[in-house]
Amino acid sequence: MKRGLIFFFVALLVFSSTTFISGAKPDNTPKEEVIYGILDSAGDLQSITVVNGFVLEKDATIADYGDYANLQNLSSDSQIQQSGNFITFAGKTGRINYQGDLQNRQLPWKVTIKYYLNGQPVSPAELAGKSGKLKLTVKTTRNSVEKGPFFDDFALQIAVPLNMDLCKNIVTTGATVADNGSIRQYSYVVLPGENGFFSVNADVTDFEMDPITMAGVRMTFDLPLDVDQINQSIDRLVSAAEKLDNGA
Repeated sequence: MKRGLIFFFVALLVFSSTTFISGAKPDNTPKEEVIYGILDSAGDLQSITVVNGFVLEKDATIADYGDYANLQNLSSDSQIQQSGNFITFAGKTGRINYQGDLQNRQLPWKVTIKYYLNGQPVSPAELAGKSGKLKLTVKTTRNSVEKGPFFDDFALQIAVPLNMDLCKNIVTTGATVADNGSIRQYSYVVLPGENGFFSVNADVTDFEMDPITMAGVRMTFDLPLDVDQINQSIDRLVSAAEKLDNGA
């Protein structure tokens, strides 16, 4: 979203699980989940959509579970049947995807985003199109409402894209920087179980920006800790998050 309103997008890559597939006889097949959360300009959660993916070796009826609304079959015109949290639909051989809006859940992180122009707090609506000295801060903490293991098991990669034609004299710390044309992306990593905070300062003209993206990816380390291994894992995390950002 450009001038007038700035939205933020979160994608959480979730572990593979299993789902029950019924065909000639009961069987199990791996299920992949990608959870997309839409945040408002202050970091408050607006909605969560889950995309579930399967690879079928033969035609089968998929039986799955989820507290979903607005179910959509993304792979065929087969109708999805829903009874409470129980979901079934016919699947053809190959890749199958369906999505639904998750109800009554929270993301593992609480996100707080604040903006200042010339030292004064401003709302995104007030900030859009303005010029001056910008300070943007992003804070992530544990969401105590969400009891799952994600906060402790997943690293959070945060990417802030800034248009270099509109932003000058950018100052920040702890970021990996990548250029894509006139867009310079600043990427920050928050390790599992940790709170995160960073700020970006810049001189801006007619300010606008693309969405900030956040990607949660599972990170595990063998003990004893190996610094090179940690660095390699972080590099893979940044690379995967950039691919996710491009795909989204």
